[in-house]
Amino acid sequence: MGTNAISSKAITLSFLTISLASIIYCMWPLIAELGPMNALAQGTSGNNNANFLTLENKAFGLRMLYPSDWSLTEVKSTLSPNASRSDVVFFKAPAESPSDLFQENVIVNMKGPSPNELTLSDYTANSLKIFRNMPTIKLLQSSPNTLAGLPAHMVVYSENSRGIEIQKMQIWTIVDNTTVYVVTFGAEQNQFLRYLPTVDQMIRSIQINKPTATTAGTIR
Repeated sequence: MGTNAISSKAITLSFLTISLASIIYCMWPLIAELGPMNALAQGTSGNNNANFLTLENKAFGLRMLYPSDWSLTEVKSTLSPNASRSDVVFFKAPAESPSDLFQENVIVNMKGPSPNELTLSDYTANSLKIFRNMPTIKLLQSSPNTLAGLPAHMVVYSENSRGIEIQKMQIWTIVDNTTVYVVTFGAEQNQFLRYLPTVDQMIRSIQINKPTATTAGTIR
């Protein structure tokens, strides 16, 4: 191969490298805005093209999408003023086979309203302290995020449940400095990334409005 041909290829390669670097530099602000959850979901495949239905529970001020092939259980559809925690809804993915030992799931629960003012920073600090003091849990990630357009915090952790390695993602926010909304996604460790794009869509669809204590939840 001639010297001129080698020089021409070297020049072309240098130009492409510089062009790619320029594109990444220009797009970096947009990439940075994707946030920790999107970073987790990037490059994964799975059932992220599922058809979605809408859950609306006015008692808890909750509205969100969920895959049409997932089962839905409304644990509670009315407020319990004396309860420190209310599990609002439980979504469960279909079993992949008769031998499927753990069905991936998403749980939404609500804590409050508290008589004392709550802050996201204090609640997060207390929650992280609990996670770190639990010997059965390994905290993998902890980072700021958003939920329903509100400042939130997200953790990813692993645990062993009846001999099965489980990975979970939990994200929480505080509404009106009195009420905590928590979303928890659980999956077998080797299935976590596969289901993450679908769960990401569910979480991004969440809308939180003022709860009404007398109206039951509706599904459509």
